[in-house]
Amino acid sequence: MRIKIKVLALVALCAIHYSTVAQQLSPAAQEVRKEIWGTLDTDFSATVAPEKWSKESAVILGRSFRFEYGLKRGLREIYKRIYLRERVKLIDKAAVEEYSEFKFKQIDKTWGEKLYFGIKVVKADGTEKIIPLSESVKMQTQQGSNTSYYQKLAIPDLVPGDIIDYYIFSKQLLSTTTTSSLPSRTIPLMSTYPIVRQKIILAIDPYIYLNARAYNNAPDFLYDEDEDLYTLRDGNREKLEEPQWFYESRSVPTLKFQVFFKENAFTGEKGKPSFAIKKANVLKFASQFPVKDKTVTNFYKQFRSYLKARKKQKLSNEEKIKEAYYFFRHQYQIKTLEKILIFQNLDMKQLKLEKDFINIMGYVLTKYNIDYDIVVAVSRKIASLDDWIVPEDLSILLKVNGKKPHFLQNPVFYDFYGEIRPELQGVNGYVVSANRTPKTIRKIQLPILDHQYHSSFTRSEVWMNKDFNTWKIKQTVSLKGGTREGYQTFLNDPYVMIKESTLKYGKKGSSNHKANEVVKQGLTEKRKTTFKTLLKNEFDAPILSLEQLKVLENGIWDSQPILKYESEFVLGGLAKKIGPNYIFEAGKLIRKQVDLKTLNQKRTFDIYMFHARSYKNEIIIHLPAGFKVQGLGKLKKQMENETGGFVSSAKVDGQILTIQTYKYYTHNYEPLKQWGNMKAFLEVAYQFTQQKLLLKKE
Repeated sequence: MRIKIKVLALVALCAIHYSTVAQQLSPAAQEVRKEIWGTLDTDFSATVAPEKWSKESAVILGRSFRFEYGLKRGLREIYKRIYLRERVKLIDKAAVEEYSEFKFKQIDKTWGEKLYFGIKVVKADGTEKIIPLSESVKMQTQQGSNTSYYQKLAIPDLVPGDIIDYYIFSKQLLSTTTTSSLPSRTIPLMSTYPIVRQKIILAIDPYIYLNARAYNNAPDFLYDEDEDLYTLRDGNREKLEEPQWFYESRSVPTLKFQVFFKENAFTGEKGKPSFAIKKANVLKFASQFPVKDKTVTNFYKQFRSYLKARKKQKLSNEEKIKEAYYFFRHQYQIKTLEKILIFQNLDMKQLKLEKDFINIMGYVLTKYNIDYDIVVAVSRKIASLDDWIVPEDLSILLKVNGKKPHFLQNPVFYDFYGEIRPELQGVNGYVVSANRTPKTIRKIQLPILDHQYHSSFTRSEVWMNKDFNTWKIKQTVSLKGGTREGYQTFLNDPYVMIKESTLKYGKKGSSNHKANEVVKQGLTEKRKTTFKTLLKNEFDAPILSLEQLKVLENGIWDSQPILKYESEFVLGGLAKKIGPNYIFEAGKLIRKQVDLKTLNQKRTFDIYMFHARSYKNEIIIHLPAGFKVQGLGKLKKQMENETGGFVSSAKVDGQILTIQTYKYYTHNYEPLKQWGNMKAFLEVAYQFTQQKLLLKKE
């Protein structure tokens, strides 16, 4: 749950029944209002924002969350109560406009079935006006065939200097027979506007398990023994301005917690918060693997039949494990995709979770006498291993031991054998022995691949038309490692993947069924549309047309790890006529770079990137007859340091101008102190895109 100051974002998390919004306050709603607004709370008495924030659009004078969880009626029912209150000082007209209209959207029900809401405006002279909820208006939006409704409430006569004071309260009863836990909640302690003071209160009864952690330099909880409450108090937070290369959960002071009603491997003592997941918890969790069940044994039988049918029984045990991995991907990923596309049917039982992958592949490894370990880690986008507190955030891998140890993850369509996804590369994890007794546990660091592995190589050939107003470009792009991500999802034809995988690991499919021609054509058109949008975003020049788009290699096999495609398109706006000559903006052919406005913004957070990476360009420009090029020295640049670099060159051979560039980011993370070094080579890369050549008439 990301909390922002906009009430639109806050209330969008709540389920608001329209009849409740429109009616007058019920006795229960009156009681809630009296409890929240009628109880003195010094955190909500301020009327003036600190002078240092006088030029901000708005300031949060006070913010409070309270979460209550427990059991009742003979431990058969779960009660859940959530309170939120905010007091916001509007300073300029933009904030007034922001808060002049509230929209209550019915998106999810994580807050509860019964919800109570109140809003009042506090004027500069201290007078208060409660806004009647009965004045809200029902609105409708349409997205395709889906119709959604929401309530809109206008807040009239707002002016700078006003204070908005509102609350949300929800309650819900759940059954212990159907509910073992609640969704986790994440509350950043920074928001769109500065925060003067805030508090978060957790109240649990003796029958509840709670995992909670405040991290990224957030203050710790304090326990009030008399009230039996855990309270986190915080304040004096600047507004959050999200820079490029930023993971909020790794940078912003944050609280994350989850409530459980049944014990599991990661819970602590009943009735008391657990503020850390320990080695003992991980060991207890990993000790359940592998589980031998019908799914496991059926897979092994099918795999052995596959080996026999394909005459692969004599493969080495190590080679059989690789075959088992791809057979697993085919059975549970590719075939699921096939059913969705061809038969318009999704069988949820066909999908396999990480636990299923560990059980199945662990069993196969044991059968072939290959030693392995179980690894538990957390995505670097979510938290460090030490700050991990919510079990659902874990990732489970297999570490296959031997002469060349490697790691295996539950594959998706585009994963191949032995490759760790970028979000887990270089993170710390726990490794637990699988086939040894007693089981042992220790910390390890997962392998991290460098910028030469995560690489992009683009070869472009460029021709100008006779009027110099359009430029035909033919590109061949090779993407390896993490640079494939994002491109594979729309470039790869799923029917080709299905056919390719079926030829290797299954029976002949039905991917050419006539009933799917409409779907195929739709996917083709969507692919072209998406690629055109990509080109428009990447080039600082008009995209006039897309002539061709073709995938040469899909990059889904370890023997063929590169996603390779070629395209032909036409650009405009790269040349300007000056008398008989032309000014040619050659630097734009390497695509957009991080601009100076972004680079010159004040940065206060460390730099988190998806992965180390490199981008190589080779641009071959066919110069028109009768012209020679001047100004090549502008395209020769070099700036390298420990964070990365940008190097470029240019040369002419006859009527062929060849430009080469190489930009690389050495690491997937840089501390804030290295931002100056990063800016150094990024500025050079940007300046390259601004360089122009003179095409001089001979």
